[in-house]
Amino acid sequence: MTIWLAVFIEAGVKPPALARGLANAFNVDVTRVAVLADTEEWLILMEGFEVVAETSPTCGEARLMATLFLFRDPAKVERVEDHTVVQALSDGLGCTVLLPDDVDVSPFNYLRFRPSVPADRVSLDPDGLDEDPVRVEVCGPSSPLSRP
Repeated sequence: MTIWLAVFIEAGVKPPALARGLANAFNVDVTRVAVLADTEEWLILMEGFEVVAETSPTCGEARLMATLFLFRDPAKVERVEDHTVVQALSDGLGCTVLLPDDVDVSPFNYLRFRPSVPADRVSLDPDGLDEDPVRVEVCGPSSPLSRP
C-alpha cells in the first residue's frame, strides 16, 4: 500500500461517482476501487483493490477531501503521472480538483485542475485549512504554472 496523495474536490461527489472517476483516471475496473469514509473500514476490506479513497467532508469551495491509497506494485506507483491522473479525475467528475503543489515551497499553494482547462496555480487561505472541518478558500492565483 502506498499513500499516493490527498486532493480537494469541489463538488460533494457521491461515492459511486468518485469510484467511477477514479477507475477512469487510473484505468482500472471500477470493482477494483473502494471509496470509504473511514480508514478503519477498509483495513479489513483492502484485499483485491487497486485504489482506495478515504473521504472526509470539507467546507468552502471544496466539499470533499479524498486521500488516495494505491495497492499496486511500487514500480507501477512510481510511473503514475499525478497531473495526468488528476486532470482525468477532474474531467470525469466534471468539477474542480485541487492538488498540493509539491514543486512550490508554500504549503498553501495548490494546482487547480478544471474540466477541459489547463491547470493553474492557486493559493488557499491558510486559516481555513486549520479549521475543523477544513474550510477550503481559493485566495487567488499564485506563481505561473511551468512544467519541466
